[in-house]
Amino acid sequence: MEKGTVIEINADVVKGKIPAIQIHVDKKTA
Repeated sequence: MEKGTVIEINADVVKGKIPAIQIHVDKKTA
């Protein structure tokens, strides 16, 4: 479930809609 959410958020990050979320995802992935 978490992986699916991360991928969905990644799509938004790639669009540059929520760059701040990228940091959150990086922390969770780390």
